[in-house]
Amino acid sequence: MLEANGGLCVYCQTRRSEEMDHVIPFAQGGADSLRNLVPSCSACNNRKGNRTPMEWAINTLMRSPSFSVGFCRSRYAGRIEEGREFNWR
Repeated sequence: MLEANGGLCVYCQTRRSEEMDHVIPFAQGGADSLRNLVPSCSACNNRKGNRTPMEWAINTLMRSPSFSVGFCRSRYAGRIEEGREFNWR
């Protein structure tokens, strides 16, 4: 199972996977099954802790020094003001 995803951590995609992480944390009621386990490096698994990947990503993004509402506003403002449909993904 650690060799899934080419042997890399599913979160950072740079370090070798060393352990299995519960996608939905066991502490939040996630199953202890293969469908809920992904290979991860120790650093990402420890940082993610008892959060879902979405909770972890949002928390990480909000703490990032490069994140700012001004950046988002300047990048997408024209599309929003012109009323064009925009896919946020």
